[in-house]
Amino acid sequence: MNVSEQNVSTGTSQDPLIGRQLGDYRITSRLASGGMARIYKGMDYKLQRPAAVKVVELHAADQDQSITARFKREARAVAALEHPNIIPIYQYGEDDDAGVYFLAMKLVKGRDLSHELRRLRKSSQPLMDVERALNLMDQIAAALDYAHSQNIIHRDVKPSNILIDREDHATLTDLGLVLRVSAETTMGTAFGTPRYIAPEQATSSDKAVPQSDIYSFAVILYEILTGQTPFNGDSPIEIALAHIGDPVPPPRSINPAIPE
Repeated sequence: MNVSEQNVSTGTSQDPLIGRQLGDYRITSRLASGGMARIYKGMDYKLQRPAAVKVVELHAADQDQSITARFKREARAVAALEHPNIIPIYQYGEDDDAGVYFLAMKLVKGRDLSHELRRLRKSSQPLMDVERALNLMDQIAAALDYAHSQNIIHRDVKPSNILIDREDHATLTDLGLVLRVSAETTMGTAFGTPRYIAPEQATSSDKAVPQSDIYSFAVILYEILTGQTPFNGDSPIEIALAHIGDPVPPPRSINPAIPE
């Protein structure tokens, strides 16, 4: 989910979190919604620092103490990561009155990779320049390599979790914090995102390993260079099964201009 300042949702006047204080952050507007989580813009007025504040409702986790402990454990682990291509975590916690977990992150000015790919498809040059693509993905590879060295697996590497600023600095978001709560039972939450899912994750989210992130990374690079993901279908399950059993179409069969 996008944690950039690219789009601010409208029609949020009835949102009960607007104007509320979560930790050090006063919630000012909603940036995005998706699945069980929502992203807000918040402001720490003492430090004059804006943040993207991700919230997940407590009832979505069945108010299970083990889920709370897991959230805090994962938040601490990710907050300890220090890498220029991993989004910094400012604060995390829970607000019983609001009924949410919250996670405050750096607010990136720019767009996510999924938006950038859509923009390119509508332009006169629908595919990203190879040199630019390799530059962006090299940064994400460095982020994943570092995270894996710290025993953190992302589990949901996809274009919308890669933010790009105006200088083409790439930042990986949602790292390790996809919040595997018991309510997450549909494809795209418990198992990752179908078009980018690794075969082992398609059978069970518990089987995610560092190589799962690398597989998803390769799918993104494939999409950047060809304009499409290797597998598509009418349902998430159909796509996931294709990742398990179907051969990947050679990228040069789609885009012969890909260099050797």
